[in-house]
Amino acid sequence: MFAGANWYKYGRRYVKIYELTSVKVKGTPGSWALDLRDAEGRKVWTELDPIPQNPRLWDLVYNGIRHSVRNGAETNQRALDRLQLR
Repeated sequence: MFAGANWYKYGRRYVKIYELTSVKVKGTPGSWALDLRDAEGRKVWTELDPIPQNPRLWDLVYNGIRHSVRNGAETNQRALDRLQLR
């Protein structure tokens, strides 16, 4: 897991976190996954729990997620609840 000022990378895949078109949380308690997709069609699917354990990384990713959701990124109820996006 790596993040920069405007991107998040997991494995070989990355997304531009300020250009997300979809932010969804899927799975069940104890195994939540974060599904991110950007305007250029890139997608990252990653386990949600390890990300917030690294506060610097999470701050970068979460700010991009909040920005994208405010600007119309599609989301689901689990993302709104688990990521506190209301």
